[in-house]
Amino acid sequence: MLKLRSPAPAVLAVLLSGAMSFLSSGINQVWIAAWLAPIPLLLVLLELRPVPAALAAFATSAIGALSFVVAYRGLPPVLLVSVVLLFAVPFTLLALAWPCVPTLDETTRLV
Repeated sequence: MLKLRSPAPAVLAVLLSGAMSFLSSGINQVWIAAWLAPIPLLLVLLELRPVPAALAAFATSAIGALSFVVAYRGLPPVLLVSVVLLFAVPFTLLALAWPCVPTLDETTRLV
């Protein structure tokens, strides 16, 4: 598995996943990016502790939700912040549960 010795891979994964998420929603509509966006972050999340993992997932989904802020920039700021939180909070909770999913190695050892 991927071993993180510095924060650079995690930062790169956040930026890459966030950029693909940004491109896949809002006014951009690059649909293939929606399928590929979580992959870099999910690879890194397995090596992070819970707090950095939550921060990385929140940052990734907030970057992706910025496409809705750009698309609906005429709305009041309170609504725009709530849109970002509407996307970021559930994704963060799912990312925290991601390390609990058994890997192929763990399931084959149980047999």
